[in-house]
Amino acid sequence: MYNNAEPGSQHVIEAIPVIASITAINETVTVPAGKYYNCLRIEANGEKFIREGKYAYQPKMTISTNNTRWYAPGIGLVKETQIDKSNIHMYPLGGFIKELVRFEK
Repeated sequence: MYNNAEPGSQHVIEAIPVIASITAINETVTVPAGKYYNCLRIEANGEKFIREGKYAYQPKMTISTNNTRWYAPGIGLVKETQIDKSNIHMYPLGGFIKELVRFEK
């Protein structure tokens, strides 16, 4: 979701089609819950063109996303990052980082 920086403006909520691929099979990831070896890294990238005026006062724009996930053997998802961008200055960068903070067997 993109939040417009200008007061009184609308949110831009769009589903962006992505292409995902495995980019590593033996990565080491350190998160608050510990260090995990032989992690699978999956990256998903996509882009979408939004026509002018679909949202109030919004010019035509292109938005893109890059999502990366790391999965540890026997654990599952241990880390995820996402960066969202647009080519319009009125929509700031977006994104998040999620990390596993505790794991109990």
